[in-house]
Amino acid sequence: METKISGGFYRMSEPEGTSILIEHGMGTYLVLRFYDPMIITIGEEKIITEKDAFIIYTPGTKQDYKPVSGGFTNDYVSFIADRNYIKKYDLPLNEVFYSESPQDVSDKLAFITWMLTDVMVDHTEALKEQLDLVLKSLQDSIVLMTAKSKREHLMRKQFIDLREQIRDFPIGWTVEKMAKKIYLTRSHFCINYKKQFGITPSDDLLSFTMEYAKKLLDETELPIHEISEKCGYINSNNFIRAFKNVTGTTPLRYRKNK
Repeated sequence: METKISGGFYRMSEPEGTSILIEHGMGTYLVLRFYDPMIITIGEEKIITEKDAFIIYTPGTKQDYKPVSGGFTNDYVSFIADRNYIKKYDLPLNEVFYSESPQDVSDKLAFITWMLTDVMVDHTEALKEQLDLVLKSLQDSIVLMTAKSKREHLMRKQFIDLREQIRDFPIGWTVEKMAKKIYLTRSHFCINYKKQFGITPSDDLLSFTMEYAKKLLDETELPIHEISEKCGYINSNNFIRAFKNVTGTTPLRYRKNK
């Protein structure tokens, strides 16, 4: 089978909330570099990456990934090739890995992107040569996860699992309970939470609580004071004030507008 590049892009940016799921994969090999920390699901395992993680998907492999927070930026190149071609580089397939020189790899991917857009010239042979350089650069600079990075990975996974649990049902949580859940002091937990997600745990908890309040306003006919109680507020006025600070409107106006 002749090696052929089918697509590529340098620094493709995806907006907040983007989540990729290609259930049956693609018909090509796909090399991806992620500039941002990502949640990549491989089989039953959910992997929380560092910045500048790489993965090479084989044809027909399920692709499931999303950013830890916000949007994300990635480089990629997809290509058709036989197994012997990719095998000679001895790179991990369908597995997260890292490079000592990620920008060198991306510079080569940028050149592929440029050649793909230069349709006035036939770059077929040059593209194959550049793909060889990309894979050789990865082969020469590959770094697998160290014991330290594995510990950090487990810590990030704890934070992300906790955050998803609270997002699903935020009622009854406090920052102290959140910290206790993963065996950290309140101060250590707050520092690490802000580092992971770019927001304090108290602000995040408030945001999730107001999302839950909006759901009750949308889906039920409960009066405001009962919704206030369900969201953990003894005083309805405090609830109304918090709701307006987060959403820019009062609960009653929000319900009427919906």
